[in-house]
Amino acid sequence: MFLQLLLIAQSKTDKLDYNNLNNKYLEYLVKQKIDKFRTEKGLLPLLSDSLLLLPACDHTDFMKLNNELTHFQKRGAKHTPQRRIEFYEINGVLAGENVEYLPINTLLKVDYQKQVVAIKTYEDLANAVALGWRHSKPHYANILTEEYTITALCIKVDTKKNLLWATQLFGQITGKHALTKTNSSFPFETFGPDQKKRLKNLNHYKSKSDILTGLKGLMTSQIVLEN
Repeated sequence: MFLQLLLIAQSKTDKLDYNNLNNKYLEYLVKQKIDKFRTEKGLLPLLSDSLLLLPACDHTDFMKLNNELTHFQKRGAKHTPQRRIEFYEINGVLAGENVEYLPINTLLKVDYQKQVVAIKTYEDLANAVALGWRHSKPHYANILTEEYTITALCIKVDTKKNLLWATQLFGQITGKHALTKTNSSFPFETFGPDQKKRLKNLNHYKSKSDILTGLKGLMTSQIVLEN
């Protein structure tokens, strides 16, 4: 008996079908662009953290349901980004957050260029999301905050209202925090042996040089890997 495996590859040049959008792939492309903004300024790429997906997607769902771009939910346990992290029992992490919404299924008019943008492919859409944050001073400041080392992106579309909603949550590790990365959370990210070795017991450091000089010093954060 022979087992035939079919591998379906996703490409950034694939045409968009919003009724069957591959959200995880889109999130992956956007994160690549966010990381590029950081590396261009001499900062390290952000580490994807599955735990942060919980508050990130919670807030994307909230904005989509209420048709409102905001950092705040109803007063209470999930009112602010920091409270949402704590609601999901994520300890030792200070939160930052970028949010965005974009019209879909239409030509896009943006402030940072004169021509309207035709969004046809995953690459087009990922660019639109990332550049929206790049050309906003407070959002770009979050992206370039060196103290933020972990992140999660959650993007969803409302096909009835033709809107895309996005939340990127940033985390600054201030205490013990088990950095968890699962294949189901980030299926398009590679995570080879070299990365596992680098990330094992990775602590939050105050500067890039601390990491580059051998990952020395007190280590209070662990990496947990799941397949």
